Amino acid sequence: MLTREPDNRALAKYVQVAEILCQKNFSKSAAAFTALIDLLADWTNELALPRLAHYGLQESGFDKVIANCRGSSMKTNPIVLKDEEIRQILLERL
Repeated sequence: MLTREPDNRALAKYVQVAEILCQKNFSKSAAAFTALIDLLADWTNELALPRLAHYGLQESGFDKVIANCRGSSMKTNPIVLKDEEIRQILLERL
């Protein structure tokens, strides 16, 4: 996201979210993004949220998910994700 659309206005909102959730001010956007990602990962682990494999998704099913993921909720993403980016997200959450 940072390399493809570094001036995307949504990035400032992510800094604000990081500052609210982490209860800290960040002088650099990159530090805010890292802190937010780390916090969300911690919450995911603490809540023991199941991985996608728990729901039966396998890597062989990624093409179908990617082909059908451009619905209404995807339209609200601040940056349109490329198929390979979606595949990487799925792989990381498998």
